[in-house]
Amino acid sequence: MPLNTLADALSGLQANQQYMNVVGDNIANVNTVGYKTQSIHFNDLLNQTLSYGGAPAGGLEGVDPLQVGMGVGNGSINLINTQGTVQDTGRLTDMAIQGGGYFMLTDGRLNHYTRDGSFTVAPDGTLESPVTGMSVLGWSSLNANGTVNNASPLGAIKIPLNSQTAAATTAVGLAGNLDASQAVYAAGPPPTGGQFTTTLNVYDSQGFAHQLSLTFQKTSNNNWSYAITGGADTNNFSSNGTATFDAQGKLTAPLPSPSLSLTYANGTANGTIAVDFSQISQLSETSQVNVTTADGSSGGTLSTFSVGKDGVITAVYSNGSSKAVGQIALADFRNPDGLLREGHNLYAAGINSGAPQVGPAGVGNLGSINTGQLEGSNVDLAAQFAQMIQAQQGFNANTKVVTTTNNMLQSVISIIP
Repeated sequence: MPLNTLADALSGLQANQQYMNVVGDNIANVNTVGYKTQSIHFNDLLNQTLSYGGAPAGGLEGVDPLQVGMGVGNGSINLINTQGTVQDTGRLTDMAIQGGGYFMLTDGRLNHYTRDGSFTVAPDGTLESPVTGMSVLGWSSLNANGTVNNASPLGAIKIPLNSQTAAATTAVGLAGNLDASQAVYAAGPPPTGGQFTTTLNVYDSQGFAHQLSLTFQKTSNNNWSYAITGGADTNNFSSNGTATFDAQGKLTAPLPSPSLSLTYANGTANGTIAVDFSQISQLSETSQVNVTTADGSSGGTLSTFSVGKDGVITAVYSNGSSKAVGQIALADFRNPDGLLREGHNLYAAGINSGAPQVGPAGVGNLGSINTGQLEGSNVDLAAQFAQMIQAQQGFNANTKVVTTTNNMLQSVISIIP
């Protein structure tokens, strides 16, 4: 029996040494970005059954089995996947996941997963981990409307460094008033009655600016004619129509507003521009109609970029325009405890982790992405120091068992002179 006790104590020493290893690793990584605390769980090993007990019989109650334990073992080492403290860094390429999920990295062959969002931009524009050189995965394909196509294949995210852009005008919004108190327009000379002219500045597909003139003339009560014209650079463009208002001065026609088809003399692509009249009224106030919204832009170069909470990367150009150029992908696992630690803050999918569930940030269980921040470790130092004491006391207690058992064996040996 003392020999069994020695084996029990040895297993206790080994288990508590492993306990100390886990605690020491947690403390060592207290300042590691995205580190998740590990916890160790023990379980008893074999049990020696001395008696199986007996069932009630002959008016007597049952007898319980007699079993003696034979040591302790490490049952499991688990990750505690709680949120770490998010800390501001001010770096544009630092990112923290608020919630579930992992960033996806690739070495060109295999995918890896991490909570460490301390990225940088490589000379070719690739968003990468500066520690491992691995590229950040996401989607770069765009839909026709300029949004990111999440159904496209994953690939390395690239920032379009030194790229240039120009955008053709496709929509112009107007707002203002046409003076209802004006008389019907008469050409004169001199011209009299209600007339108002404003200018529309539009851009073609190469970023060249063109000027259109919009003139309103009152033709009768609640009716104004309009004419949109352009110069030689727009092949003397001309479009005409009538704006009609109801008794309260609200526009009733043209609804929908007119669509202009322009051809440019400089050989750039033809343009189609929707002009929104819906915010123009006819009240007894001074005529004043202004452009309130307009898309399109002149040529510009990339000046910076931003990353939204949904992981969409938006390029911002010197001309004030912006466009989506990609979206960072996140992955989640049904059993994150089943991930395999690889070092350098990386994980690999394990047999028991399940397949990665890939999607954009903010969808399902995937968290949001905060830029200019990093997630710190979730190590609770006070708890780790308390567990260190537990591991030490457990180890010391097992050494006492070894010492006491040795004394018992010495006593047995000393029986024979």
